[in-house]
Amino acid sequence: MTVEGEQKQFREFAQRGLSGSLLTPFRPTRLDEFSRIQIRHIGHKVLEIRWSKAGDFRLVTFEPGEWVELLEHVANVF
Repeated sequence: MTVEGEQKQFREFAQRGLSGSLLTPFRPTRLDEFSRIQIRHIGHKVLEIRWSKAGDFRLVTFEPGEWVELLEHVANVF
């Protein structure tokens, strides 16, 4: 898929009111291409992190709440 003019691989999950997506460069040849993870709780974005191979890291959104415990539980299942 194309996001902000860049080709990305897209992965997603949905379980127990949580949904998430991971975007990574389709062909990671440029250091400045971004990757992104987003988490939503009952449809509301509660976490977004962006980073690149160049070392850029940005916490875009973080809203603490019960979703953190749900995410820990879901992560332990896998």
